[in-house]
Amino acid sequence: MKKIILLLSFILILVIAFESDLDVEVLEKINSNQIKSIVYIEKRVSFSEWDGKFELQKKIYYSHPDKVRIEKLDDLHEVEIINRYNYVYYNDRLDKIIVRQTIPKIELDIFDAFSMPYDSKTEFQGYETKGNITYNIFSFICNIDDTKYVKKIWTFEHEGISLPYKIEYFINNSIVSLSTFEYVSINKPIDDNLFRVDSLPQKNFAYDGCESAYFLNIEDALKYISFIPKISISGDYSLIKIEIIRIQEENVLRLNYNKDDVNIILNEKKANKNFKGYTVKSEGENIIINFIEDGVEIEISGKAEDYVDIMQFCSSITQKINFEAIDGEYYDE
Repeated sequence: MKKIILLLSFILILVIAFESDLDVEVLEKINSNQIKSIVYIEKRVSFSEWDGKFELQKKIYYSHPDKVRIEKLDDLHEVEIINRYNYVYYNDRLDKIIVRQTIPKIELDIFDAFSMPYDSKTEFQGYETKGNITYNIFSFICNIDDTKYVKKIWTFEHEGISLPYKIEYFINNSIVSLSTFEYVSINKPIDDNLFRVDSLPQKNFAYDGCESAYFLNIEDALKYISFIPKISISGDYSLIKIEIIRIQEENVLRLNYNKDDVNIILNEKKANKNFKGYTVKSEGENIIINFIEDGVEIEISGKAEDYVDIMQFCSSITQKINFEAIDGEYYDE
């Protein structure tokens, strides 16, 4: 599913330093997820030095834990639906409905709003009252590579549930994004038909592979797989991407490692066959190594020109196979 908030990749890790008991009390309430269903309208204005002002308005339906429908409220009737294992996309200009397999990882701004910047400073900036609603105002401030990032958020409580009312993002004191939220219903029944494909106009389907789910750490990805993954123990390689894809009704963990100009892909899934040893094969400019260990089917791939590095990487995943014995050459399966 498309990322909803600009610059979110900079500020999503849950580490925070609190400055007062009041901060702790309010933020603990925010972090408790009591939302079982919600319908709301999100209005976002983005400001760019190159593209100027951009406005977007969406109506969002969410049903816990894995159903969401997003309708963009503009001239182009555009709808995205996640319903368990399917991602569905439609707009008025398409002559078909696009359907992909997906991992039901729901990313909505009302949830991500309360994620704290890494190594940030938290400032409670007081209250603001409009009508009969009082808003708590917080700023989360962090500095990365001489750049100052600030997320300012207005929160309020509805029947004991803390929700964002407004979010502002700043880079070096210049605003880059402003989002406001209007809530239609909270924890009220939602018609389940809204999350079905047949809620859209009757058109042909185009099945278009898989929609990946991306994660910031392995711990979050573990919620979507049923095995303990194998991780490289080599300090030479950096883990630069974590994703889960769905292939032939199975969840596959995909880890992307990098060292200098060497890129290696590690795919893992629960083993459904039992064999010992390994296979090595060529496929175009790449080589692919397969083996099973501790009930996990492992596939490691990279460019054939990086063969030595790939063999060394394989040794950092398992000690049960002597990859050094085939150093310098490989055999097709």
